Amino acid sequence: MSNISIIGGTGFVGQHLSNMLAQAGHNVQVLTRKKTCADYFYTHPNITVTVYSSANHTSLYKKLSSAEVLINLVGVFNRGAMQDKHVQLPLQLLQLCNDLNISQFIHFGALGAQEASQEANSKAQSIYFKTKFEAQTKLLEAAEHCNTVVTILKPALIFAENDKFFSQFQTLCKSLPLVLVPCSESLLQPVYIKDVEKALSYCLLNPKCFNKSFELAGPKQYSFIELVKLTATYNGENTKKVRAMPNFMAIALAKLTGWYPKAPFNYDQYLSLQVPNITQNNALDEFNIKPTPLESVLAFRFRLQGLDRYDSARVGAKR
Repeated sequence: MSNISIIGGTGFVGQHLSNMLAQAGHNVQVLTRKKTCADYFYTHPNITVTVYSSANHTSLYKKLSSAEVLINLVGVFNRGAMQDKHVQLPLQLLQLCNDLNISQFIHFGALGAQEASQEANSKAQSIYFKTKFEAQTKLLEAAEHCNTVVTILKPALIFAENDKFFSQFQTLCKSLPLVLVPCSESLLQPVYIKDVEKALSYCLLNPKCFNKSFELAGPKQYSFIELVKLTATYNGENTKKVRAMPNFMAIALAKLTGWYPKAPFNYDQYLSLQVPNITQNNALDEFNIKPTPLESVLAFRFRLQGLDRYDSARVGAKR
């Protein structure tokens, strides 16, 4: 049993990982800036919610004083905040870990960040990938001079029975007569959330994973449009309504609507989709974890529509 703190843990991935760690018997502290974002955790006896001020590092220092492991899940899509949240914050957290003698800092990066950073035209780089790669590189460099060890997990697109990605396209396929997919030939290799949970468990205080980075992906690669068509198929919709969006239209859409903070598609995401989000070095194989096929989860996911309200809520709550 370990004392594990998670920052950036109130989202979809954080809820799954916190729940898994708590069920394994660990004492989990979820750090959040907004108490209202953490309502999900209050029913879990092994999970404590702690509110912190991002501007007050002294406060954060005190709240991490009993942690043995710190997990960083912070990620943003606001281009103006990416350098601060994706690069500066992880480095500051590692310094805090070192000062507090926290044994391990586990940082969640992004699959594809390295490939994006190697693009010849730097102006065409996704800021999201660029900052993620910068953090991954600097953390491993800093770890050479720290008492705290660093483990970096770089998952592909994460899917689950209740993820937002497939929910969004399920809604579109249901409600629209025509669904246009931007960057339709972009390659992705989605990984199941429970496989990410197993990978995290494997890496937890495991010397084999110290000061290393690992790519996590599913067993199969898909084009973006294939994923949307799969959603339509399992939802009982005609796949003929799913079409590729012309590139000029995708660029226009990203630039015209991307300024809105909660826009479903912005220009940085357009740039991200120019880089294959796939790997030939899937660490799940190294960890002896058999990657879960996307199709098996989608089939189960859409069968939930035939369950009663209690069963659907239970699965959605990961119980």
